[in-house]
Amino acid sequence: MITDTTLAVLCNSLGTVLMALIFAYHFVVVNSKDNSKKSEKNHSELKGSVN
Repeated sequence: MITDTTLAVLCNSLGTVLMALIFAYHFVVVNSKDNSKKSEKNHSELKGSVN
């Protein structure tokens, strides 16, 4: 049978790993380059400056 101490260590370890994965996911998403939105914005700015 699993003891209370072992269960607590397991839960704390899994929680720490989960939070690290969430942090890494958000770091990658925030720092990813989204070329489609930037190119649309640049295109509309260029089009507006020509007129």
